[in-house]
Amino acid sequence: MTDSLILIINPLDQFEIRDLISIHTPIIGNLNLSLNNLTLYLIISSIIIIAITSITNKSKRIIFNG
Repeated sequence: MTDSLILIINPLDQFEIRDLISIHTPIIGNLNLSLNNLTLYLIISSIIIIAITSITNKSKRIIFNG
């Protein structure tokens, strides 16, 4: 039963930014490109916002009062 319990020492650990993909290229001036969890969340939310905007603009289902 103790294996299934998670001990949380610091509650701010849930907001830690972790690298998902990291590319380090010493040839091109020590360039370090990385995709982390924050970037992934921003990309997913941007795609959802753009999709909802384009769907509503094409179908004209939402009529603004302005």
